[in-house]
Amino acid sequence: MAKTLPPYSHRLLIFREPKQLAGPGTRAAIIPRIFYPLNSTDMKTLVLILAALTSTIALADPGTTVIAEWNFNDPESLAASTGSGLARLLGGVVSTNFQGSSDDPAIPNGAISLKGFPAQGTSSRTAGLEFTTSATGWRNLGFRFEVRASGTASKRLRVFAAADGGEALDAGAFEIVRDSVFTNVVFDLSQHASLSGASEVAVWIVSEMSEEGQYVGVKPKADGSNSYSSAGTWRFDRVAILGSAAESISPGIPLGITGDAGTVTLSWPGLSGPSCTVWSATSLSGPWESVSSGMSGLTHSEPTGDEPRFFRITSP
Repeated sequence: MAKTLPPYSHRLLIFREPKQLAGPGTRAAIIPRIFYPLNSTDMKTLVLILAALTSTIALADPGTTVIAEWNFNDPESLAASTGSGLARLLGGVVSTNFQGSSDDPAIPNGAISLKGFPAQGTSSRTAGLEFTTSATGWRNLGFRFEVRASGTASKRLRVFAAADGGEALDAGAFEIVRDSVFTNVVFDLSQHASLSGASEVAVWIVSEMSEEGQYVGVKPKADGSNSYSSAGTWRFDRVAILGSAAESISPGIPLGITGDAGTVTLSWPGLSGPSCTVWSATSLSGPWESVSSGMSGLTHSEPTGDEPRFFRITSP
């Protein structure tokens, strides 16, 4: 009489983490953590089911692919120049279009220049620029921009981000150390998991006062005193929200196993229609051999033996 085996075995839970295994018939496969033992003194076969993935997509380096970018070469538009997204002014600043970074070879080459920042000692973290785009299908986000400041602009800026209109997430601060030159800045947003895959991601750059409650100008006056002025300017170019494409994998094949005194039977009742191939090996490192292919049925049986065997089922 066939006996249905328990779905998990605490005695043979060998793998602490899932492992990856390349094998015939698929681009990649995941080895689950579960051994299925045949609980009979007459059966010494140990069976490991490998639910094959029908497809995987190689990931780009985290946070390097442009989701949306603003080069501001069109002085009439705040829409993203690459991808889909919008920029907007924050905290009462006004904008004009100026010469852009030399890293942008386009002609014309523009950048957005901001002025009209808060008066000294007021409204910290309110004035600047906000950028929005969709992160659907993206993870491990990053934020990149080039900034150029006048000597009297706030040297300190802070970046925040939010997913789908949620709470503001602090991404960190940056201090501009030289005036009148473009500086490349990159913020890693990947520590904020809620941004990954969000329907809308907003990232904003704002001026920030020091711990003493004062804005500090980029270039001190000749006597060393603070030069900050609300008339100081920030200029931004090549602003981009970055990410890595979310992994796309098909769900694994749901499998079952039964056995009697001399036979082990694999079944995958949830997969109807596609043909399947069953592979067998005596070790995880292979070699893997096809024991049946082009199967339209939903089961495979074979006799048990004295050595461990490992099975995998793949679908096109």
